[in-house]
Amino acid sequence: MSTYRRGRNGNSGSYEVGYGKPPAETRFKPGESGNKKGRPKSSTNFGDLLSKNLDRKLTIVQDGKRRNITTREAMIMNLISKATKGDTKAISCVLNLSKSHEVDVYRVKTHEEWVREMELDDLEHATSKK
Repeated sequence: MSTYRRGRNGNSGSYEVGYGKPPAETRFKPGESGNKKGRPKSSTNFGDLLSKNLDRKLTIVQDGKRRNITTREAMIMNLISKATKGDTKAISCVLNLSKSHEVDVYRVKTHEEWVREMELDDLEHATSKK
């Protein structure tokens, strides 16, 4: 380590200059920052970009009606449609997704659920004709 002989403002003084101990003249003054521009804004990461695009709204026509759904919903609807048509990759993907999200795809509706669903469909159909 070297010894520095000049103190602040030209006053004589001695202290060691070395790692972590810069000369007094080169130190930051009170209220002065070493990073004048500040921390640079980070670019958006892949996760944020993906989430933003999956949450984007789309307008689709389903059963003659316009619906606004997210891209995420459209992808799931498309995947299930392909699985229903027999696409083995889509079937595998749906089963894996259902397993990871604890959805019971093997559950069979009871007779009461089928009847209730049919009644709701009939009611919707009757009210839409008016």
